[in-house]
Order: sequence, then C-alpha cells, then structure tokens
Amino acid sequence: MKDRARHIAKLVFAAMGLSALLMTGCVPQERTSVRLDPDLSAQTGLDIDFVQVHNDVIDAFGDDNPYVFITNLYIDGTNDPKVLNVTATCLDEATVEDAEHFAAAALRRASDAIAVQSNEYTGGDQQSFGNVYDSFAIKLSVSKDSAPEGEFLLYLDIPAGGEIELDPDIESYEESWFDQRSMILNNTVYRSGD
Repeated sequence: MKDRARHIAKLVFAAMGLSALLMTGCVPQERTSVRLDPDLSAQTGLDIDFVQVHNDVIDAFGDDNPYVFITNLYIDGTNDPKVLNVTATCLDEATVEDAEHFAAAALRRASDAIAVQSNEYTGGDQQSFGNVYDSFAIKLSVSKDSAPEGEFLLYLDIPAGGEIELDPDIESYEESWFDQRSMILNNTVYRSGD
C-alpha cells in the first residue's frame, strides 16, 4: 500500500513539474518601448458607419418625441462621394411646416451622430447644423403615406457646402410641442362609466 501511494505521489509531482516546465517555456518575450512623441492628432478621413448613424438618430428621437406624424424613417449614406440620405414617410394630415421641423431635427441628429464617429466634424446647435454638411451632400425626402411614388411633401437636394434653408433651432419647436401636449393632457376631462 505504501509503495502504491509513493508511486502515485511521484506521478503527481512529475506531472506538476512537467506542466510547470511547459508553462515557463510558453511565456511570450514581447519587448515594449515608450514613445516620447505619441500621435495625438485628430484622425481625419475616417469612413462613417451609416448603419450606426441610422440607429443613433432613431434612438435620439426616442419614444416621446413631437414628430408623431412621421410613420417611417430610414437614414443611410455613402463615404465616396459623401452623401447623407434621409427618407421619411408621414401621415397624410402632416403639413409642409411639420415636414420642415422634422427635417431640421433629422439633420441635427444625423450631424451629431456623425460627429461622434469622427472628431473632424462638429454636431449642430440652435444656430447651425454643424460642419458635417460642409463635406456631405444632403438628399432628404418626406412623403405622405398615401402619396404616389415620387411625390414629396418636402424634398431637399443640397450639395456639400450648400445653404440649408431650415431652422436648426429644433429645441424651440420641441419645447412648445411638449408645453401644448401638457396643457391638453391637463385640461382633458375623463368621464367614468355611467
């Protein structure tokens, strides 16, 4: 019995020694160096991921937004040539003014999403749409749900650097919509079942 226990102990120690030997032979011998002049400059010329832009814009609109008349939204684009495409459909009751407010919001949110991906661009604010559209052309269309194909409530085809004749101050529109909605909800009288 003692011999058997010694034999098992020898096998265990041999296995441990062999595995320790194998592990020390597999240690990588990487050499690192410190770079005294790292490149911290902004990377330019990066390709924009338009699937991510689409998802970011959809997320930015969220569930509780004033553009309830928009029934469908799709955003894509190309990096060469630089073009942003925004295609939306809306309820038949929507007006041109509604479509213009929505277009401004979509362009602001798209420029913010592009600026997140590449720091050579700046997002928009209440005074401008940022510098994204200095480089990217815009093709934007909003059509009514029942409109025949090719008939648009609003259509923009603006070359890169062209003037965007929309108001970038979407905050004022959105705040007034929320105020009106709150007022309507506060003044709504609900009747209990008689």
